[in-house]
Amino acid sequence: MDNSDRWSAGRIAAFSLPVILFQAIELAWRAWLPQHLTATIGLSLASVGLLMVAIRCMDAIADPIMGWVSDHVDTRYGRRRPWMLLGVPLVSAGAVCLFCAGSGASVMAVLLASVALHLGYSLIVTPHGGWGLEISRDVHERTRLMSAKIWFASAGSIGILLIIALLERGFSVNRAGVATMLGILIALLAPLTVLPVTSLFREREQVKAAPAVPLFATIRAIFGNPLLHKPLALYLLLGVADASSAACFLFFTDNVLQLRGWGATMMVIQPVVVLITLPLWTKASQHHGRERILMLSYGWQLFTTPLALLLPANNLAAATAFLSVRNLSWGVDYALLRSMVADAVDRDIAQGTNRAGLYYALSSIVLKIAMGLGAACAVWLIASSHFDAKSPILSQEAATMIRIAYSVPSCAAALAALLILRRRPLLRRGTNRDFGRPYPDSFT
Repeated sequence: MDNSDRWSAGRIAAFSLPVILFQAIELAWRAWLPQHLTATIGLSLASVGLLMVAIRCMDAIADPIMGWVSDHVDTRYGRRRPWMLLGVPLVSAGAVCLFCAGSGASVMAVLLASVALHLGYSLIVTPHGGWGLEISRDVHERTRLMSAKIWFASAGSIGILLIIALLERGFSVNRAGVATMLGILIALLAPLTVLPVTSLFREREQVKAAPAVPLFATIRAIFGNPLLHKPLALYLLLGVADASSAACFLFFTDNVLQLRGWGATMMVIQPVVVLITLPLWTKASQHHGRERILMLSYGWQLFTTPLALLLPANNLAAATAFLSVRNLSWGVDYALLRSMVADAVDRDIAQGTNRAGLYYALSSIVLKIAMGLGAACAVWLIASSHFDAKSPILSQEAATMIRIAYSVPSCAAALAALLILRRRPLLRRGTNRDFGRPYPDSFT
């Protein structure tokens, strides 16, 4: 296959296969791991929060190194492909050891398995992300490609969640059994999603060899790109909001709303809504500009999320309606922010330098650290109410704190994002809808 500007749906689907693996890892890590580590293995909520921050901090070191290496080290097999293949066995081994661990597993075993999983994750996601950022030179095609990756990730999530829902509702599998299944599923998805990309696609040839600029000097140069400033700030808020809600989602549905066994089914709502709405949001962004659509998305988040504070317990219909309405704009920010980063990459390529891997790594670092902080803060908030995951009785204090941890960080992040977007546009008047052109003299 050659890399033309216009991709068919089939090519996009094939190249997007690894996002199903990424989604499975993030879904398991953010939503199922906190409850698995506390209720099954027996770790404290404080320890779980510390682990989630520590692993994301490790990502902050691994991702830029991997991005720099995949930009500069050109092998006979390419710049991106070898590292992705190296990450496959690490992801598989780490996932099995972490999610299949039983009661009494040591903290060190959990830590080592987490390190292996996330190191392999970095080896796959950063080169693949850089590969995707550098593929197209057309501004609207970049938005289309990034939106398609979110769409296919959502489609994969539906399949994963339906399997979990079947285990929960059809076979009454407990949380430990679901965690085991997730570990096995991630281990299988690693080769099944990565190998087709590394075997079917050719990498984009460099216009010229990337200069051997030291890592930190390269990072400083990238942060100097004005097209990157606003997306990074929004990524920070996105990570906190998304991870805080995800980390306490099962506590919210199982313990507060008293809908035990419905967690995976409730999670299916989000990707199903995304499959329908994201193509519409993508088209709207091409006509009205990305920043306007982002403002509409964050405004909707700010308006709907506080309803979680009022949801009644034991009411499946109300919970379903709330999640359906709240997720009408989910995924828009991921797609549009990633396409904005792709614009920054294209600016560098136009000037003769391809640092797509490091661009992807730096944006992912901001997102992952924010996710770690968001998840940890949510877990620590719940822990402050003396919540006991193994106790069948939930105190009013704990129920209130879980509702707050689920909703308040998202509302605060949405409000801050709106304030950032209300600042002067990233490009001067007349170019705000097209973040990719003109290049040299339209930056503020």
